[in-house]
Amino acid sequence: MFKKLFIIENLKAKEVKMMKKMMFILGICALSLVMVTSANADPVAGLFESAGVQTLLSDNSADILLNVDGSVSAGGTPTITVGDILVTILGITTIGPTTIGSGTIYNEVTAVSAVKIATSADVDVGPPGPDDSFGTQNINLFQYTEMPLSAVDTAWFDWSTGIIDDNGPAAGGNIYTFTPIAGTSNDGMLSGAVFEDAAKNYNRDSSIQAGITSATDGSVRLLLGIVLANSDFLSVRAPFDMGGFLTVPLATSIDNSNISLDNTIIAQSWPGLSFNTNITGGNGGFSSRTAGSSWPVFDNLDFTVMVEPPKCGDGIVGNTPGETCDPPGSNAGQPNECRANCTFCGDGNLDAGEQCDDGNNIDGDGCSSTCGGECGDGIVGNTQGETCDTNPQPPVNGSPSDLRPCRQPGTDAQCTYCGDGIVNNGEQCDDGNSTNGDGCDNTCTIELFGGCRMTGGNNTVAPDGSVYVVPGDSVVTNVVKSGKKTTTFKYTVGGQIGAPQAGCCTPGVDCAPGNGGYGEWEHSHHENGVLKFSFHAGTNSAPADSYIQCITCSDPFWCTQARCAPFKQIFWEGTGIFQNPNKNNDGHFSLGGCNIDPVAGKTNSLHYYQAHVGDFGEPGNTGKQKSYDPAVCSWHSGGVEAGNTVLIQPQPPQADPKFPQFFDKGGMLCEDCPDWYEIEIHCTDNPNSPIIYKAAGYLTGGNHQIHPAVGEQCPFGK
Repeated sequence: MFKKLFIIENLKAKEVKMMKKMMFILGICALSLVMVTSANADPVAGLFESAGVQTLLSDNSADILLNVDGSVSAGGTPTITVGDILVTILGITTIGPTTIGSGTIYNEVTAVSAVKIATSADVDVGPPGPDDSFGTQNINLFQYTEMPLSAVDTAWFDWSTGIIDDNGPAAGGNIYTFTPIAGTSNDGMLSGAVFEDAAKNYNRDSSIQAGITSATDGSVRLLLGIVLANSDFLSVRAPFDMGGFLTVPLATSIDNSNISLDNTIIAQSWPGLSFNTNITGGNGGFSSRTAGSSWPVFDNLDFTVMVEPPKCGDGIVGNTPGETCDPPGSNAGQPNECRANCTFCGDGNLDAGEQCDDGNNIDGDGCSSTCGGECGDGIVGNTQGETCDTNPQPPVNGSPSDLRPCRQPGTDAQCTYCGDGIVNNGEQCDDGNSTNGDGCDNTCTIELFGGCRMTGGNNTVAPDGSVYVVPGDSVVTNVVKSGKKTTTFKYTVGGQIGAPQAGCCTPGVDCAPGNGGYGEWEHSHHENGVLKFSFHAGTNSAPADSYIQCITCSDPFWCTQARCAPFKQIFWEGTGIFQNPNKNNDGHFSLGGCNIDPVAGKTNSLHYYQAHVGDFGEPGNTGKQKSYDPAVCSWHSGGVEAGNTVLIQPQPPQADPKFPQFFDKGGMLCEDCPDWYEIEIHCTDNPNSPIIYKAAGYLTGGNHQIHPAVGEQCPFGK
């Protein structure tokens, strides 16, 4: 029992019975291809019918069998069973109405395919009895279906290497080769390739290697595939026993045999032609070899294909109006990739979606390599991120007197400017203006201190971190009993700071209430039977020398749960008076060892104070601001001095689904802390006098809201 290729070359009948392996293929099919093209001398395209009409192709083919399982009949000849591999070479002898000739010498169209038996069935299709062929042939025919090769078949046939081995993984087989098709493999889809061969040397009446070489030495034009989603198939009716081909005379058809297929053209690159992807074949059958051929089996088959009307994507450049490349995705011969509409940037035509096209892909010449505008072309906004162009000083917010230089082409953040409201490369911030002291200065650098204003008030009680301290006494706090708050004290505050101005006023000029001062503030302490008073600064009921003198803002930008503002913390200082102590009695009282005269208008009643607010949340009575929780709020105040500001820590940058309008617009995701308030009051109007009262705590109700300074607009949103 031999494992060699069954080559019919002067075979004798008894030699045939001793063979175990033979090569044989039925039909063609294929899938997946990287196309290679070359020029051909003869206009093959002209032989196909006009677009929309089917063209008939007739072939003459030769087939070999790779007997994978080594099965043989009782007579010792190979049998065709599931898993066996069939290899075919093919030459087109007729295209449409034109007969090329049996030698296929026009501008040769040839093919090679490799498939394996998927199913096998002994179906009686002939006269009664086991012999299915007609007349005296007495050959038993089987019905087979075939499928593409997979990775397990590479030892026998390998598309990627171009090697055929009739003994597979075993040693001693006959090796045949063909030029590999780039990018292909035994992927379970590819089963054949069609070539156009200017050498015109196809010859099936030859040795097996010469036949394979002559069928595969042209330019790849088509790849065919059996695509199940397209209902593709390849079916043959052929002798089960290879000996059946030896029982009839040379060049004799096997009665009742046939071939039929429905395949898909999965890749094509045929100059002048664009095919419908469906290809069908049939009406053929098998025959024995000719006298001079080493190929054991011949077949004949008709195919039908259809040329489609010209279209973008058919691989033919210029056959539709406006086309400058084809197919889409290619870039051969042009500076940029071919678009889906078969045009490309750089073709010199102003195509849809292009702002310019100067016929090249060079940047810096007024039209970019992507056919868009460029920084420096004098047109604002025609390149991504551009907010100015060549005009050296664009106005900010439309104000002709508020000018900034436009960053020039080739520089970092080219064609942008500080003040355009966009944080560009090299900028720490950009608030859309040129004002200093609002958190972002006129060089787009973050300011730790600046101007702002504040409105609001609160009703703050413990245990939300609130305490008050009278120097010399113990710290006074609230207590919690049985899970309920027992209010020992509370304080209420309210007013506006920095309205209409921020900064520092000048005593005797603009610090007095009612003449454009810097705001007003009231702090009231409530502790039944222990301590009660109001402290006023800049209010209408306060004397003229009681005012808010200096305001400083720090901690740039705002927390997203609050509202847009240049800063999150505000500090202020000034002088104020005590009013309404202990049941509205305006008599003298002592606080922290300091004698206090609450009578309005008395100089010795003035007291220097400092206060501090952190705007970290929203109103406590709306549910937007949570109570103080040390597990989620680790921030601790640095006191009432602006120079000791402790910045509240932002979370890692990310969009807050509850406040999407703030993300990337200047807001921060901060620690989950409520608003903060604290105040320190001194014994006299001298800042160096002793502190007699201080209170601090997180809000449990009300709201402190920091805003941009009067006259400034918040650039980042509402």
